[in-house]
Amino acid sequence: MFEDHPTAVMEQRLMPPRKARRGRGRPKSGEPTAVSAFTLKGTAEWRDWVRALADHASMPASVLIDQALKAYAKSIDFDEPMPKRQTGGDS
Repeated sequence: MFEDHPTAVMEQRLMPPRKARRGRGRPKSGEPTAVSAFTLKGTAEWRDWVRALADHASMPASVLIDQALKAYAKSIDFDEPMPKRQTGGDS
């Protein structure tokens, strides 16, 4: 009955069929995710010094901190091996 009405035809043309929504973000891998282990507070000057040291050593600050912790642990005869910092890529 209403199929011949102009607005019914227009609505059919303007409304595309609904698509199923896909999940957002990266799919879950089942591996444990990295957590924020520590947050360090410091002055802007201290932060800049750490960044400058990391740049001088040609490494990210996170790797610099890993190496510093390993060296300190060795210097005090702490024999427990350092676990990987992250799963997957960098350690």
